[in-house]
Amino acid sequence: INAIHESIHKKLIEMLTHTMKRVREDRNCQLPCVAILELLLPEEHRQQQQSETVEPNGLVVTANPFTINLSLAFLTLGVNRSSPSACSDLLPGLLTFLACLLLEGLPQKEGSFYSDNCVGISHILDASRKMRFDQTCHLILRCLEYISCNPLEKAAIRRAADSSSSNVSDASSNNMNETSAESAVPSLKETKRAILSNPVVGAALFEIFSDVSLYTPVSAASSLIPYGMSTSGYQRLINGAASGKMVGGNSKNWKEEFAS
Repeated sequence: INAIHESIHKKLIEMLTHTMKRVREDRNCQLPCVAILELLLPEEHRQQQQSETVEPNGLVVTANPFTINLSLAFLTLGVNRSSPSACSDLLPGLLTFLACLLLEGLPQKEGSFYSDNCVGISHILDASRKMRFDQTCHLILRCLEYISCNPLEKAAIRRAADSSSSNVSDASSNNMNETSAESAVPSLKETKRAILSNPVVGAALFEIFSDVSLYTPVSAASSLIPYGMSTSGYQRLINGAASGKMVGGNSKNWKEEFAS
């Protein structure tokens, strides 16, 4: 039985490797990022979404490491090809998954899962878990980057948010923008709710944004760590995947993409 399982697993790896290669070469290939992300989220997350009560502190990742690593690899490819509204739809789930990674390894106690404002250290000590945590941080950064760099869609989102209190006289000319905005507004509200309801996520985002603010572009060959940045924060930032949206860009990672 073990030999059969091993052969099936080997064949599966070959198929997925071939699929990844074909997808990477075809930049016009869109990936179902939301569906991929749902593979990483626990069942309780969907139940809480339906009841509109989000408690990330009680969620535990149940997906196996193989599924997590593969899903993160496809998400890294897919986010770079997603529209700003699609990226906004990913943010609530990514923040929930980030919270799960931060809380991983903490002991459960009767009546509740974890103590408030406590995080585990497995994403720091374990190399594979650290890689997943770093990948998730970069996925969040990319989503925020693509949302903030699209002023037309941001304007459409604002118009959709204001439409509940004011009548729009001419909506036909902006039909496409309004349609995408309607799908983006709920996800942005969910993102705000996820951050406000979970101080662990807010603290993690503050740390990531601080590293981005402190980072100073240098040559790709430089190994100098900018003032104020920790070694772990610096390594997490520079080793992130480069954007696939750069025209003619051949950068291998985040550091090369933003090299001076």
